[in-house]
Amino acid sequence: MDFKYYLKKLISELKSAFIENKCLLLLSILIFVIPMFIGYFEASSLKSIMDPLVNSFKQNIKNGTTSLTFLSLFMNNFRVSIMLFAGSALFALFGLFILVTNGLFLGYFGSDIPLIIYLVFILPHGIFEIPALIISALSGFIILSFILKFIKGIIFKKIDEDGSKMNLISKAKYSFNKNSVKLKQALILFVLSTVLLIIAAFIESNLTKPLALGFLSLFS
Repeated sequence: MDFKYYLKKLISELKSAFIENKCLLLLSILIFVIPMFIGYFEASSLKSIMDPLVNSFKQNIKNGTTSLTFLSLFMNNFRVSIMLFAGSALFALFGLFILVTNGLFLGYFGSDIPLIIYLVFILPHGIFEIPALIISALSGFIILSFILKFIKGIIFKKIDEDGSKMNLISKAKYSFNKNSVKLKQALILFVLSTVLLIIAAFIESNLTKPLALGFLSLFS
């Protein structure tokens, strides 16, 4: 097995997936980043909405409901990733809601912390976790794009290449084959997202955990 060949092929596939879906990627980034800045800079306006979420998060860590072990961190983020993927693929607005909520929470959570502490607290694992969540949403949006294009192909494709009239099954096969690359791209991106979450959980459990516990003891 030529490892370098498959690695190059995988990198090429990932590059194509990002380039061919750059508009959806940009949309996913903006949907996360804009609420994050709103949560940070407009914290006073969001206090009544976000305080219960932040307090619940802190309390869950203190009482052990939310564990900061590698497995629990990964599984928690993976559940969010699955929700983003499924919510974006099946119910686009639900995926958008999850992205917006996570962005707001992340920004608001750091609003009362000195910026340097916030960056140290977030960046080590956040440089992997945040892109992972955005990519999960992106992969879901790509699935949604596939579904819409698949349906469009069935509705509007009437005549086969040889000029014969197509029945429902032949139109479905044609539309699937024409748009199946989107399914492949979505799967590859979701796998990448999962790998990034594994890395993020490892960093968070071994580096961010001591920082988090120290932070909570100071501000509780």
